Amino acid sequence: MSDESAAAKQRIRREVRRARRALAQRDIRRRSAAAGRLVARTGAFHRADRLALYLPNDGELDPTPLMERARALHKRCYLPVIDTMLGERLAFAPYEPGTPLRPNRFGIPEPQVPRSRWATPRMLDVIFAPLVAFTPAGERLGMGGGFYDRTLEMRRHFRLWHRPRVFGLALELQKREWLPTEPWDVAIDGIATEAGLYPGPAALR
Repeated sequence: MSDESAAAKQRIRREVRRARRALAQRDIRRRSAAAGRLVARTGAFHRADRLALYLPNDGELDPTPLMERARALHKRCYLPVIDTMLGERLAFAPYEPGTPLRPNRFGIPEPQVPRSRWATPRMLDVIFAPLVAFTPAGERLGMGGGFYDRTLEMRRHFRLWHRPRVFGLALELQKREWLPTEPWDVAIDGIATEAGLYPGPAALR
């Protein structure tokens, strides 16, 4: 990664975090509910049985409304956990109300369930991932830790990939017309915000 690309990523991350933190919690809840309604009407959501979501951190779009819709339809929900035994990749632990949580080293709560119940990405139908910024073409800029890129790197080696499908969730204010990209970035299938679906209405078909 060039110094110029690294500097651009850090600048964008600072800008987006500042903009998210400026929003009132009630505004984030309203936008999150709107995004959840959009996603819940898509074919990708309705066909999925096992879904991975996340718990919001640092002003991220809150997928809780979408999680509640999933549970009402008897879908199984999972949250990411850092799997240090697999080279700092993510596994996904089952989650439902009342599941004990414990913060990981970044302060993000993870389900405290036996490792034997964790799911690998290939066991899931859809992963809804957080992001820092995105483009209308569907490019994603993450937090910089590379966890999702490492976890999903197998997607880069296959022209056709059936599951899991991977979608980003974001606030519309996180959209940028351009983002610096790297060869190891893993492409995702689409992005949903409170305002629409990217790169187009068929993104989550």
